[in-house]
Amino acid sequence: MKKIEKLKLYVFMAACALCNAAISVEAATPKFNLEKAKETAKAWLNPLMSWSLWVIPVCGIVRLAIAGISWYQKDEQEREQNPFHRTVITYVKWTIIIEMIPVIYTIFGLANTLN
Repeated sequence: MKKIEKLKLYVFMAACALCNAAISVEAATPKFNLEKAKETAKAWLNPLMSWSLWVIPVCGIVRLAIAGISWYQKDEQEREQNPFHRTVITYVKWTIIIEMIPVIYTIFGLANTLN
């Protein structure tokens, strides 16, 4: 073979190898499936938010009942130092703050915007 024909053959083989490498890399590169991610998030968040709308206030009421029972078991001096209304205010405040997460989710219909 002449030198020019060999050079053409080498260039052709190099081009084929480069194309093959590019195709292999692209095929092997994992791609993020946004639709599947939205579908999975919606499948998990909708029941979780519906469930938490009821569970959070119930847990707050149960915790207040436990705090009330323990407050009545304290002696008079401890009751005066830590009045029960302070405990009630603290637990109600935190229950409301935590309850705002599913309420905001439900009000704005964040699950529907994932479509």
